Amino acid sequence: MGHVSYMTTAATASPRVVSLGFDLPSTLLVTWQDGSSSRHDLSKTIASKEWAAALGDPGVFGSAVVEDDGWQIVWPGTEIAFSADGLWEDVHPPAKPVATWMSGEEFSDWMRRMEFTYPKASDALDVSQRMLKYYAAGTHEIPKTVFFACMHLASERARASRR
Repeated sequence: MGHVSYMTTAATASPRVVSLGFDLPSTLLVTWQDGSSSRHDLSKTIASKEWAAALGDPGVFGSAVVEDDGWQIVWPGTEIAFSADGLWEDVHPPAKPVATWMSGEEFSDWMRRMEFTYPKASDALDVSQRMLKYYAAGTHEIPKTVFFACMHLASERARASRR
């Protein structure tokens, strides 16, 4: 197993590679600026992507270096490079989206206050019942248009009750 080290000088919010090791024939061992480490088995990429075929040679694979202040890993003599962001996302998938205009809990509260069932809310908002359930669970972002429609319907109900 080989080992190449590169130290960054400034901490940033973006993932940066500080050292790189190899578990030949096809696994990268990455140490990140936050001190964590990850393994990246590239065997499937090497086997299925023509552009990565050169990495099938252990001599080539083990020649990878960290460049651009830890922003990427490159293989000298080839056109092959992997970004730190891409490798980071492989092991740290982005969080599921959450509602920003209105939370799932706020949406559920709105439905209760309006005395809406999913079918009734679906009709009023012109959104599928399935999507409304996603909104209520907080797994899908509530679009601005749906938020404004909810506020308009609540406002109209309040105005009608004052008459």
